[in-house]
Order: sequence, then structure tokens, then C-alpha cells
Amino acid sequence: MIRVKRPVSLKQRVLWALRPPGGWRRALVFYWKTLVRQPSAAHAVAFGTAIGVFASFLPLIGLRLLISVASAAAARANPVAAAVGSQFGHPLIYPILLAASVELGLVLLRSLQMQTEENSGLYGFVGPALLGLLVAGCVTSILVYFFVLVGFRSYQARRAERIMLARRSR
Repeated sequence: MIRVKRPVSLKQRVLWALRPPGGWRRALVFYWKTLVRQPSAAHAVAFGTAIGVFASFLPLIGLRLLISVASAAAARANPVAAAVGSQFGHPLIYPILLAASVELGLVLLRSLQMQTEENSGLYGFVGPALLGLLVAGCVTSILVYFFVLVGFRSYQARRAERIMLARRSR
């Protein structure tokens, strides 16, 4: 069994959350390779990733992985891709995401003329936040779906071409 020689301190864990060991590029490459090596169809991987990204917009921070994997399994998407997609919402960006979602929700409510003076206090925050998170999550999930779909199909085509060239050269 592999064990860490020295226990990892809380300070080191926080530093790893800010900057993963090896850098952000290495972490992104790892997640991308995890996606493209899935034995599923391109649609299933892209849909699973989109479900995971949408789940990362939910305000249920501790449950986003469970929600994304369960939703992907129910929708017959790739659950591993959903788990990777749920990593889109990093805890460090939640305050920025929440503030932007509240503003987006307020703009939408004002444009629909649904914001009244009695919508103050906690409801005046929660309603716009949920609406903003829902809209932002849907838009981001759709963009991620098409990005992953195109990238996955491109990777599959390049891989098939490499395999064909390797068979011809034998």
C-alpha cells in the first residue's frame, strides 16, 4: 500500500487548492486525458461533462459530485465525465460566482418586472441567486457540451488515423 511519508498539513492542502502540484496546466491535461480515454460515445462523454458542470453551479457545495454522478447515471451519460465536469466549480471561485449570479438574477428579474420592494432580506438574495445560478449553469453547460463534443471527436479522428498509419507501416 502506498502511503505518504509525512502527513500533509492544512497549510499545504490550502496551497494545493490554490495551485495544484505541477501547476494548473498539468491538472487540466490530466482531466482532459481522463475524458478522452473514456470508452463511451462522444455524446455520452460530452453530456456527462455538461451535467457535471451544471452541478458545480448548484449552491450545494458538498453534494455536487454525488449529484453530478447520479444525474449522469440517470441520464445514461458518462458518470466519470460528470465527476470531471463537477470539478469546474473550484471553491475559490464560489464567492465570485455567487456575486455574479445574484447580479445576473437581479437583472433578469428587473427585465421581467418581477422585482418588487417586498423582495428584500433573505428572499431578495436567494431568489436572484438561484435564478442567476440556473441561467449561468445552463449557458456554461451548453458551451462545455459543444467544446467537449468537438474536442472528443477530433481526438478520436486523430487517434483512428494514427492507428491506421501504424497498421499500414507493419
